[in-house]
Amino acid sequence: MILPDWMRDPPEPKLSWRRQLTYRALRLPGAPALRRLLWRWETRRRMHQRFPILTALLAIPLAFVTIMVMISVVYWLYSNA
Repeated sequence: MILPDWMRDPPEPKLSWRRQLTYRALRLPGAPALRRLLWRWETRRRMHQRFPILTALLAIPLAFVTIMVMISVVYWLYSNA
């Protein structure tokens, strides 16, 4: 089977508008340093990874208070209706 030329030697893929915008933004001064800073921020250790027990001790009462406030608001709305 003989393939047509466009299948044997396909054209270069066109860049999407998002990729073009990314390349233009990276050409700005200071952009590579900002990107490295963002990468460092994304790979940092989160608080729940460093202090799992403390996070749980704070999260459970916070969730309880949030649920109680939501239930109280619903109760108040139905009592005023």
